[in-house]
Amino acid sequence: MPSDIAIADAREMMEAVRAASPDNVVFIAERAGTPVGCLHVLDLTDFFGTRHAHISVIATTEEAEGSGVGRLLFEHAEAWARRHGHTLLTLNVFAANGRARRFYERAGMSAEMLKYTKPL
Repeated sequence: MPSDIAIADAREMMEAVRAASPDNVVFIAERAGTPVGCLHVLDLTDFFGTRHAHISVIATTEEAEGSGVGRLLFEHAEAWARRHGHTLLTLNVFAANGRARRFYERAGMSAEMLKYTKPL
């Protein structure tokens, strides 16, 4: 359910802010002092032991959609990852979210793994 995801994302971002770790950070994009987007990026180690940067959340307000805010946040994530010595940047996206998938593909990302589900 989308609201459950938003609540979980908010909880994780607030925890990252409280922890103030340089390896788990939240950035807020503002336009004229008004928040228009957010980015949550962190260091992760995958199942195979590969350390990488992971975008947990990248989002814009409805009013900022299509205005370049998302692109700037993504570029900020890439720069952050490089500064932390990462050579890989990952994120998760729902298969049905075609708009986001096209955005990530234009940014140079490609699908690596698919997750299959079956409601029971």
